[in-house]
Amino acid sequence: MIVDPVADPRTVTLMSDPLPDLEPFDTRQPYQEVVIAEEGEALELPEPFGIKIETGALFG
Repeated sequence: MIVDPVADPRTVTLMSDPLPDLEPFDTRQPYQEVVIAEEGEALELPEPFGIKIETGALFG
């Protein structure tokens, strides 16, 4: 998870599901799922967490 307070609007990026066969210097996107939420939006974490994070609280 990346919390970016400099972006306009501020964002939180969650990357999950890394490629199982990723090699060094592989040019493919390393994560199968990338979700970006703007400040104030809810960001849902996948299982095993299964929770929603209110992104506004991360910038407070």
